[in-house]
Order: sequence, then C-alpha cells, then structure tokens
Amino acid sequence: MPFLNQEALVYTGTERIAKMTNFPVVYCHIGRKEKRGYYYCKFTTLVEDPSQYGEHEITQIHNQFTEKMIRENPPYWLWTHNRWKRQTKE
Repeated sequence: MPFLNQEALVYTGTERIAKMTNFPVVYCHIGRKEKRGYYYCKFTTLVEDPSQYGEHEITQIHNQFTEKMIRENPPYWLWTHNRWKRQTKE
C-alpha cells in the first residue's frame, strides 16, 4: 500500500479486529507537547461501522490518516520503527 510516497508493507490487524468485533476504529493522535512529560492527545473516530467496508478499505483509511498526521507534525512521529526495512514483492 502506498505510504509517504513509497510502497510499504502494512499490518491489517486493526481492520481484522474491527470487523471481528464490529467495534468502531478510533485513532489516538498524540500531538503537541504541552510541557515536559505532558502531551496533547486527540481521539478521532475513523470508522463507525466496520461491516460497511470492503477488504482493506479500513486499513487504507487508517494509513491515510496516519500519513496526514505525520505530514502535519513530523517531529512527533516515531521514525525509529522503519517501515521500509523489508522489500515489497513486485
């Protein structure tokens, strides 16, 4: 799936769990730093009813939202996890 202008492997666990439990998908975005050790946190509902979405649609919505958050405030993104350490199959 495209992520930050590159093909990237993605985990589909969020989508699978949401569809299995029929719970909404909620994204917790940790944003600006208020003061040392204190951060602003915002919860955003991405999907209310998972049963209304096709295969990989929820994963795509989740990844697009993550990418948007990174572009809006890159310093707070955990870059150390390196999504591109594995090569995608072509």
